[in-house]
Amino acid sequence: MSLLCKCGSGNEYQVCCGKYIDDNFLPETPEQLMRSRYTAYVFGKIDYIIKTMQGKALKKFKPSKSDLNEHKVEWQKLELIKHIMQNNKGFVEFKAYYLDGGQLNCMHELSEFKRKNGQWFYIDGEILN
Repeated sequence: MSLLCKCGSGNEYQVCCGKYIDDNFLPETPEQLMRSRYTAYVFGKIDYIIKTMQGKALKKFKPSKSDLNEHKVEWQKLELIKHIMQNNKGFVEFKAYYLDGGQLNCMHELSEFKRKNGQWFYIDGEILN
């Protein structure tokens, strides 16, 4: 039985985000990277999360304090609102819904991505209300 991808695409995991997370394919767009990073959070794939970051995001990221390691958050759903890609820069606005202590919460973010040497990286994000 195949597993549906957690990014909400409706596709099977292995032909969707799994090819980036497990098989080392490179996402071709900021949206694909955003979806695969969300899915990596769902499955606790911290190595993938780290290797897809650069700049401010990587400097601020503290894996030991991450919800991944504390197992507090249960990711529920990803909702992509809009995405923009211009040359080697991109933005993705999304809402990620999660349970924390039984309470449903929503993280609304505008993420910034940059492409270096053909690879997209998450570099910063702004939390929106």
